[in-house]
Amino acid sequence: MMQQQEAPKTPLQKSMDALGKQLSFYSLSIIGFIVIVGWLQGRHLLEMFTIGVSLAVAAIPEGLPIVVTVTLALGVQRMAKREAIVKKLPIVETLGCVTVVCSDKTGTLTKNEMTVTNILTSDGDAAEVTGSGYDGQGDVICGHERVTYDSHPLISKIVEVGAVCNNAEIINSQLRGQPTEGALLVVAMKMNIPHLREQFYREREWPFSHENKYMAVQCTPKYNPNEIRLYVKGAIEQVLKLAKRYLRQGAAIYSSDDLSLSGEDLDHMNAAELRDAVLHTSVFYRVSPKHKLTIVKALQAQGHIVSMTGDGVNDAVALKAADIGIAMGQTGTDVCKEAADMILVKDDFYTIMAAIEEGKAIFHNIKNFVRFQLSTSIAALSLITLSTVFHFPNPLNAMQILWINIIMDGPPAQSLGVEPVDHDVLKKPPRKVTDSMIDKNLIVHILTSAIVIVFGTLCVFYAEMRDGKVTPRDTTMTFTCFVFFDMFNALSCRSQTKFIFEIGLFSNRYFVVAVFLSIVGQLAVIYLPPLQFVFQTEALSAADPEKKSHKYVVGTDFV
Repeated sequence: MMQQQEAPKTPLQKSMDALGKQLSFYSLSIIGFIVIVGWLQGRHLLEMFTIGVSLAVAAIPEGLPIVVTVTLALGVQRMAKREAIVKKLPIVETLGCVTVVCSDKTGTLTKNEMTVTNILTSDGDAAEVTGSGYDGQGDVICGHERVTYDSHPLISKIVEVGAVCNNAEIINSQLRGQPTEGALLVVAMKMNIPHLREQFYREREWPFSHENKYMAVQCTPKYNPNEIRLYVKGAIEQVLKLAKRYLRQGAAIYSSDDLSLSGEDLDHMNAAELRDAVLHTSVFYRVSPKHKLTIVKALQAQGHIVSMTGDGVNDAVALKAADIGIAMGQTGTDVCKEAADMILVKDDFYTIMAAIEEGKAIFHNIKNFVRFQLSTSIAALSLITLSTVFHFPNPLNAMQILWINIIMDGPPAQSLGVEPVDHDVLKKPPRKVTDSMIDKNLIVHILTSAIVIVFGTLCVFYAEMRDGKVTPRDTTMTFTCFVFFDMFNALSCRSQTKFIFEIGLFSNRYFVVAVFLSIVGQLAVIYLPPLQFVFQTEALSAADPEKKSHKYVVGTDFV
């Protein structure tokens, strides 16, 4: 079953695939339109081709995989500090989408240490067992009387079956074997009959399996070699099926209106009944690995993002099939850990809640980055498109477009991926994986930022070219204004819902450093002669706008 089962794609991987295809299609369509229109207007084809290539590089957010990887890696690092080992990067974000957590009980929610607390006989006697652990300390009490081997035959017979049909050993209070069998041995110790098994020769054994749900042994008493006894222990419904007689009339652990189902119940359900059952049932018991896989698949078929937790070999198939499999680090088997996507080092179930918070924060930061990249891309594309359609000279040359792309994919963009966790985001319900990453809210933010950048940059460009000529100084002014508009855009992209003063200007130190370095880089492009030659820029001064205006007026008077 493990070999047949393939791990599903994570919601983030699906979102990234869809986003990449959408961006590639729309960007290349617009760029093709710009190149063709420019060529039809009589512009040099090589010039338009160069601009087109530059726009293609700028429009496709090639920095997105880097930001996603770094953001996820930092999430993995933070989870490691919380003692959760994440084996696959995208799994960190998947937890933010989880709508159902399926959990194995034994060894996951419990200590995998069992203790018998009550014994119920077929004639209605009920005994209480005191003490816990495997040291044999405690008593079996029935009707305020301490039970001995001879005082209550039916109780003694139950304890005898549990001790003889048993493969566990307890040595110096340490269990060697299964916790269930260890608990049954301890009851015999509490009744001072710890060596019952030694009184029999075992001739045959039918080991417990998840299909049969019982164990049986055929024995011969040492004191009577001609007698054959068959001892059986297991799930009550299975034992009752095998039994033909009982010592006293009595009835039993089931109620049809309980919100719980057995594995056998699942076997008798059709597909429609199963879909309904998994939505209204909280506990499934006596389930095999096949049943666990069926439950996970049924939940996934209804659109749920399923997390599965477990510790045993029987959980491995469901762990692999779930959207995220979580194994117990201390009690988990090697097979279970191998199949899982995340391992809880100290078996602390609350760590899953911390991981879910981490997943929500990661997706939120990735959306912030996408908002910044797309608003910058749309602004650059719109600027060149409008200039081409209205017969303006190109406000930016190819090298300047590439520089904007470096800033867009560089330090400011990357630093958005390490934005501190917004606690308001953590309170929101899991995101719907069927929804696109680019939702209506994000589109509004992207278009608003792009319009502001384009309008502001075009105003500066138009003001600079009022003399009818486009000089390197004009494009330098336009280029610089675009870059600074984009820096403010990056600042606003740090949160989808809050103003910068609410989240704190210096709460993300990496962002502050990144913006500072970008500004230093822009100044170097403007003022260093080697870079001026490459980017076709000129040095600007604080009085440049007044100088331009003054030159224009003098020219008019002279004419």
